[in-house]
Amino acid sequence: MGTYKDIIISGGGIAGLTAAVAFGTAGFKVLCVDPTAPVIDRSNRGADLRTTAYLQPAHAFLQQIGLWPLLAERSAPLQIMRIVDAAGEVLVRKDFNAADISDAPFGWNLGNWDMREGLLTRLDSLPNVTFQPGVSTLGSQTRSTEARVTLSTKERVSCKMLIAADGRDSLIRRSAKIGMKRTDFGQLALSFAVN
Repeated sequence: MGTYKDIIISGGGIAGLTAAVAFGTAGFKVLCVDPTAPVIDRSNRGADLRTTAYLQPAHAFLQQIGLWPLLAERSAPLQIMRIVDAAGEVLVRKDFNAADISDAPFGWNLGNWDMREGLLTRLDSLPNVTFQPGVSTLGSQTRSTEARVTLSTKERVSCKMLIAADGRDSLIRRSAKIGMKRTDFGQLALSFAVN
């Protein structure tokens, strides 16, 4: 039959690791797998050099699951939000200050590599959570009371809840025959790192 966990998370990116921390903090037995190990040093090859803004509701959630104390010193508060409209003939710019609506910033900006390091540190303190980098999900079968997952280690694990955090081409989503619709909004973004 294999082993049993309350929750299996396929995907160890920021979403999957955050789910593992949240459910682990709530007392569930969690297994999180990902084919690659998270890069937590921004100077390493393959590092995700993007940053993410965690707004006030996300900040409260990260506090609740014991993660924010590991991240606070690495974050930058978002006090001013500048909106720029360059579509017309005249450049329009408007600044909004968080102090106008709250004592707290709009949110906090954090490097994705820092977030991953904080998540792994928090996971290490949760004995009911197992994270297995280098292990992937090969397939899954759902039943009325459980899901059965086959891992690349050939191990079969059963669970009450299976979470697909394995990206846009999710194997778990396809195994469950969950449809998907893509919408092109015709927008482009330029992303770059500055040293």
